[in-house]
Amino acid sequence: MPNKNEYSAIAVANVLIKLAKDENKPLTHMQLQKLIYFIQAVSYAERGIGIIKDDFQAWPFGPVILSIYERLRGSEKKDIREVLPVENNEEVKNDEDLNLIKKVWEKLGELDGWRLSALTHVEGGPWEQKFERKKSNVIPKDVIKKFYCSGE
Repeated sequence: MPNKNEYSAIAVANVLIKLAKDENKPLTHMQLQKLIYFIQAVSYAERGIGIIKDDFQAWPFGPVILSIYERLRGSEKKDIREVLPVENNEEVKNDEDLNLIKKVWEKLGELDGWRLSALTHVEGGPWEQKFERKKSNVIPKDVIKKFYCSGE
């Protein structure tokens, strides 16, 4: 059953950007991409439904949301401090969804982008299943769901 509260990855990214800014913690493009992936994974693991509409692609350093990559291209090593423009002023407002995002932030927000990237490269995981050099394969939502819901 799809989640009626699925959001664009940018709306979820903006929650993370605000959390980092409020706590005066650095947040890089790579961290942001991987944290969004883990938010989707935790949503599947705990609720059996996704929270993010967008598809992830299997890139060399882990899952990537293309819309976020395009907006942040060139800022790979910079601290992201400003929220990203989002269509229709979309925001995550549901408390359950906000709490899930905050939970992932509290658990993984201290890790740098390289460590988070390594965590996405788990053996047999969705990224490993779909990654091919010089391709940007989509990691299907059902592959992410199956992996994280099965307790592997």
